Amino acid sequence: MGEHLMGTMHTPDTLAGQPADVSGCLTLNGATIEFIEVLLEYPAGAAGVPLHTHTWYEMNVVFEGTMFTSFESSMLEMNAGDFIVVPPGQVHAHRYVPDRPHRGVCLRWRIQDSACEETDSLAGRIAKLAAWQPGVYTDNHGITSLFHTLLDECSRGASPLSLRLSAFKIVLALCELQHAEPRHPAPGSHTDAALLRKVDIYLEDYYKVKWHAAELAASLHMSYGHLARTYKRLSGKTLVDRMLEIRLAKAAELLKSTRLSMQEIADRTGFASVHYFSRAFKKVYQVSPRTYRSG
Repeated sequence: MGEHLMGTMHTPDTLAGQPADVSGCLTLNGATIEFIEVLLEYPAGAAGVPLHTHTWYEMNVVFEGTMFTSFESSMLEMNAGDFIVVPPGQVHAHRYVPDRPHRGVCLRWRIQDSACEETDSLAGRIAKLAAWQPGVYTDNHGITSLFHTLLDECSRGASPLSLRLSAFKIVLALCELQHAEPRHPAPGSHTDAALLRKVDIYLEDYYKVKWHAAELAASLHMSYGHLARTYKRLSGKTLVDRMLEIRLAKAAELLKSTRLSMQEIADRTGFASVHYFSRAFKKVYQVSPRTYRSG
């Protein structure tokens, strides 16, 4: 991080062993927010998180380094001082820089329904966050400073009530920024998200059997070379890598939910042999399939 707005530089070790229980509800002027957690982010070695949604609000702030976020669109770069807000149900994805991971913070919360949500009421203003405009925002509004206050309180072992009050201030600050202009996804880039989704649907349909990337490309009316290059640019991985992810995820589910033999699981998830399945599983999950099942 460049210039710190507070004196303490928060790293993953700064809060180690410190109570940081922000979880719980807080009601002010008829508006109730359930805070779920505040997390420091330092995804060393991680490649990213594929397209997904939450049932809660999530806010990410970058303190230093670079990460990328997509809102059903091309990836948008986030640097120190940038932040995003993700309302419930908003499809998004993250991509990290494994050898240069960013440092940042994530706050998650839910808004409880209120009997009084007139536009001018506090509950009404907070409820408008559900329509937050997707994009990357540069913090020119003191958001980073509010997060440093919250993290300083976490490191000092402040009471849960104090932590929730500080977190509530962050949400209130967002209510004042609903007309701020983000860096938008590039025009026409929603087709990128559609392509990623169509590829996933195809791979999900064919993970049990031998598949051919050329047939996938033909179904999308694209050449294989163009599809492979486009998919790698958008997702950071190859089609083969993505199919392997899907097959291993399905295998992991079967290991926990059934008593099928290793050979049967390999057969049901499209692996050519049980040896290849076991080797690939251990490489990704860091344990053998048998150890994973018994864990």
